[in-house]
Amino acid sequence: GAGMAYVHRRSTYDYDSTVYDDNYSTAIVAQATAGVQFYISPRTGIRLEASAMYMGLQARTFDVNAHTLIPVMNYVANPIAVRYSSGLFILF
Repeated sequence: GAGMAYVHRRSTYDYDSTVYDDNYSTAIVAQATAGVQFYISPRTGIRLEASAMYMGLQARTFDVNAHTLIPVMNYVANPIAVRYSSGLFILF
């Protein structure tokens, strides 16, 4: 599947709650999922599935200033998320 998404990216730092960056944008997204399911007995089976999601986002850097101990936070461009799942299922 493919489409548009409204994305909220947020960076914070753990010991200073006043330092944060909120970034709102729209992005082109695409997702693909593939999987197999097979039975090892009449009522028991195994399911395997993999999925990947692409988001067309711009790279971004958040830097408070050079004189603080807060590190520079970098947003990665075009992130890809990958998911795998598997399981044994029993029908009753």
